[in-house]
Amino acid sequence: MTRAEWIQRITAGEGGLPAYSDVLNPSQIEALVDYMLAVRDGALPQPDDLYALSVDSPKGFVLARGGDPASGHKFYEAQCAECHGDDATKIIFDNGEQTLGMHARYYGYAIAMITLVGEPGSDMGPQLAPDLSVAEQTTTLLNLLAALCDRTRYPRGNATDPEVPDGDPRCGAYLR
Repeated sequence: MTRAEWIQRITAGEGGLPAYSDVLNPSQIEALVDYMLAVRDGALPQPDDLYALSVDSPKGFVLARGGDPASGHKFYEAQCAECHGDDATKIIFDNGEQTLGMHARYYGYAIAMITLVGEPGSDMGPQLAPDLSVAEQTTTLLNLLAALCDRTRYPRGNATDPEVPDGDPRCGAYLR
Protein backbone atom coordinates (compact mmCIF):
# COMPACT_ATOMS: atom_id res chain seq x y z
CA MET A 1 0.00 0.00 0.00
CA THR A 2 1.10 3.56 -0.64
CA ARG A 3 1.61 6.22 2.01
CA ALA A 4 -1.66 7.91 1.05
CA GLU A 5 -3.55 4.61 1.24
CA TRP A 6 -2.15 3.88 4.70
CA ILE A 7 -3.01 7.39 5.92
CA GLN A 8 -6.58 6.95 4.70
CA ARG A 9 -6.87 3.46 6.20
CA ILE A 10 -5.59 4.53 9.62
CA THR A 11 -7.65 7.72 9.58
CA ALA A 12 -10.97 6.12 8.62
CA GLY A 13 -10.42 2.51 9.64
CA GLU A 14 -10.73 -0.48 7.36
CA GLY A 15 -10.62 -4.26 7.42
CA GLY A 16 -10.67 -4.65 11.18
CA LEU A 17 -8.39 -1.67 11.79
CA PRO A 18 -10.22 0.95 13.85
CA ALA A 19 -10.42 4.58 12.79
CA TYR A 20 -7.79 6.60 14.63
CA SER A 21 -8.98 10.05 13.58
CA ASP A 22 -10.78 10.44 16.93
CA VAL A 23 -7.56 10.04 18.92
CA LEU A 24 -4.79 11.17 16.55
CA ASN A 25 -4.59 14.37 14.55
CA PRO A 26 -3.58 14.26 10.87
CA SER A 27 0.09 15.04 11.53
CA GLN A 28 0.27 12.27 14.15
CA ILE A 29 -1.28 9.79 11.73
CA GLU A 30 1.21 10.86 9.06
CA ALA A 31 4.12 10.39 11.50
CA LEU A 32 2.82 6.93 12.43
CA VAL A 33 2.55 5.94 8.76
CA ASP A 34 6.01 7.33 8.01
CA TYR A 35 7.45 5.25 10.87
CA MET A 36 5.63 2.09 9.70
CA LEU A 37 6.83 2.55 6.14
CA ALA A 38 10.40 3.28 7.23
CA VAL A 39 10.46 -0.02 9.14
CA ARG A 40 8.72 -1.86 6.30
CA ASP A 41 11.08 -0.48 3.68
CA GLY A 42 14.28 -1.06 5.69
CA ALA A 43 15.09 2.58 6.43
CA LEU A 44 14.93 1.79 10.17
CA PRO A 45 16.10 -1.27 12.10
CA GLN A 46 14.04 -4.38 11.58
CA PRO A 47 12.37 -5.91 14.64
CA ASP A 48 13.79 -9.34 13.73
CA ASP A 49 17.30 -7.92 14.10
CA LEU A 50 16.57 -6.83 17.67
CA TYR A 51 14.19 -9.53 18.96
CA ALA A 52 13.01 -13.04 18.40
CA LEU A 53 9.39 -13.93 19.08
CA SER A 54 8.91 -16.45 21.87
CA VAL A 55 5.78 -18.02 23.31
CA ASP A 56 7.82 -18.81 26.43
CA SER A 57 8.56 -15.14 27.18
CA PRO A 58 6.17 -13.04 29.31
CA LYS A 59 5.81 -10.35 26.62
CA GLY A 60 6.45 -12.61 23.64
CA PHE A 61 9.99 -11.48 22.80
CA VAL A 62 13.61 -12.32 23.54
CA LEU A 63 16.41 -9.86 22.87
CA ALA A 64 18.64 -10.90 19.95
CA ARG A 65 22.16 -12.14 20.50
CA GLY A 66 25.21 -10.19 19.44
CA GLY A 67 24.83 -7.08 21.62
CA ASP A 68 27.81 -5.58 23.41
CA PRO A 69 26.78 -4.37 26.87
CA ALA A 70 30.04 -2.43 27.35
CA SER A 71 29.30 -0.38 24.21
CA GLY A 72 25.71 -0.02 25.39
CA HIS A 73 26.88 1.40 28.74
CA LYS A 74 29.01 3.96 26.87
CA PHE A 75 26.04 4.98 24.72
CA TYR A 76 23.87 5.24 27.85
CA GLU A 77 26.42 7.47 29.56
CA ALA A 78 26.65 9.74 26.52
CA GLN A 79 22.97 9.93 25.57
CA CYS A 80 20.79 8.95 28.50
CA ALA A 81 22.49 9.52 31.86
CA GLU A 82 22.05 13.29 31.92
CA CYS A 83 18.27 12.96 32.15
CA HIS A 84 17.79 9.43 33.49
CA GLY A 85 20.69 9.44 35.97
CA ASP A 86 23.87 7.37 36.06
CA ASP A 87 21.92 4.28 37.18
CA ALA A 88 18.68 5.00 35.23
CA THR A 89 16.64 5.60 38.40
CA LYS A 90 16.17 9.38 38.15
CA ILE A 91 12.94 9.19 36.13
CA ILE A 92 10.32 6.67 37.25
CA PHE A 93 7.77 5.65 34.59
CA ASP A 94 4.11 4.68 34.74
CA ASN A 95 3.15 6.35 38.01
CA GLY A 96 6.25 5.18 39.87
CA GLU A 97 6.20 1.60 38.62
CA GLN A 98 9.47 1.28 36.66
CA THR A 99 12.90 2.78 36.15
CA LEU A 100 14.38 2.98 32.65
CA GLY A 101 16.36 -0.21 33.24
CA MET A 102 13.27 -2.06 34.42
CA HIS A 103 11.23 -0.74 31.51
CA ALA A 104 13.89 -2.03 29.12
CA ARG A 105 13.84 -5.44 30.79
CA TYR A 106 10.03 -5.59 30.69
CA TYR A 107 9.42 -3.86 27.32
CA GLY A 108 12.69 -3.67 25.39
CA TYR A 109 10.86 -3.04 22.13
CA ALA A 110 9.41 0.19 23.54
CA ILE A 111 12.83 1.46 24.59
CA ALA A 112 14.18 0.72 21.09
CA MET A 113 11.34 2.64 19.46
CA ILE A 114 11.63 5.60 21.84
CA THR A 115 15.41 5.73 21.34
CA LEU A 116 14.84 5.79 17.59
CA VAL A 117 12.09 8.39 17.35
CA GLY A 118 11.74 10.07 20.75
CA GLU A 119 9.06 10.01 23.42
CA PRO A 120 5.74 11.52 22.29
CA GLY A 121 4.48 14.25 24.58
CA SER A 122 7.90 14.93 26.08
CA ASP A 123 11.02 16.91 25.26
CA MET A 124 12.90 13.72 24.40
CA GLY A 125 13.66 13.46 20.72
CA PRO A 126 15.50 10.76 18.78
CA GLN A 127 18.71 9.71 20.53
CA LEU A 128 20.65 8.25 17.61
CA ALA A 129 22.83 10.40 15.38
CA PRO A 130 20.92 11.11 12.16
CA ASP A 131 23.81 10.03 9.94
CA LEU A 132 23.96 6.45 11.26
CA SER A 133 23.28 3.66 8.80
CA VAL A 134 20.48 1.20 9.56
CA ALA A 135 23.11 -1.37 10.55
CA GLU A 136 24.72 1.12 12.95
CA GLN A 137 21.31 2.01 14.41
CA THR A 138 20.56 -1.67 14.93
CA THR A 139 23.91 -2.33 16.61
CA THR A 140 23.55 0.70 18.88
CA LEU A 141 20.03 -0.27 19.95
CA LEU A 142 21.00 -3.89 20.59
CA ASN A 143 24.01 -2.76 22.63
CA LEU A 144 21.89 -0.35 24.69
CA LEU A 145 19.22 -2.94 25.40
CA ALA A 146 21.89 -5.50 26.35
CA ALA A 147 23.39 -2.98 28.77
CA LEU A 148 20.04 -2.11 30.36
CA CYS A 149 19.54 -5.79 31.19
CA ASP A 150 22.11 -5.35 33.98
CA ARG A 151 19.95 -5.18 37.13
CA THR A 152 22.92 -4.18 39.29
CA ARG A 153 24.07 -1.25 37.16
CA TYR A 154 20.49 -0.14 36.33
CA PRO A 155 18.52 -1.19 39.43
CA ARG A 156 14.91 -1.00 40.50
CA GLY A 157 15.55 1.96 42.79
CA ASN A 158 12.29 3.36 44.20
CA ALA A 159 10.07 1.79 41.55
CA THR A 160 7.09 -0.21 42.76
CA ASP A 161 6.99 -3.03 40.18
CA PRO A 162 8.91 -6.17 41.02
CA GLU A 163 12.18 -6.70 39.21
CA VAL A 164 12.23 -9.31 36.45
CA PRO A 165 13.19 -12.62 38.05
CA ASP A 166 16.38 -14.57 37.51
CA GLY A 167 16.06 -16.55 34.31
CA ASP A 168 13.50 -14.18 32.74
CA PRO A 169 13.88 -14.88 29.00
CA ARG A 170 13.37 -11.35 27.67
CA CYS A 171 16.99 -10.31 28.22
CA GLY A 172 18.33 -13.77 27.56
CA ALA A 173 22.04 -14.11 28.29
CA TYR A 174 22.35 -10.36 28.97
CA LEU A 175 20.35 -10.54 32.22
CA ARG A 176 22.61 -9.77 35.17
